Amino acid sequence: MPVRMRGRQKDIVEWMRNVMQRRGLTPRAWSLKAGLSPGTVARAMRPNYEHVTSTTTIAKLAEAVGEPGPGLAAALPNEASLTAILRVLLNALAPDVRLNDDLTQALAAALRDTLLHLAHEPEALDDLRLSTALARASARQVTRPRA
Repeated sequence: MPVRMRGRQKDIVEWMRNVMQRRGLTPRAWSLKAGLSPGTVARAMRPNYEHVTSTTTIAKLAEAVGEPGPGLAAALPNEASLTAILRVLLNALAPDVRLNDDLTQALAAALRDTLLHLAHEPEALDDLRLSTALARASARQVTRPRA
């Protein structure tokens, strides 16, 4: 793993340990609160983890405790807010188009995940190929509800 990425994972581990200590959380309790598997949180806590913990995982952990995660865009709305924003925008821009609640929530989750990844990959902001690849990866992580 490149040095820059090792430093990022080290920051994530330090943040996680600090949050757990301050809030009296165990890795298992935090994983349940964040809707993650205990194995995901256990791997994220390893300073020698061979990968950098995903932005999505960090965001879920941060949201579960109401604290900003390391390197996350502070001004990014949570999924519930993005869902409400998407409903308002869709109603204003295309009042004849109706998306069911599950699809709107899935779209909000994928959009939030994409924006989180773009915050960590600033070179993708002006690269259509890379930004759309990030969006496709985010969409794959969201379970598509039935229409």
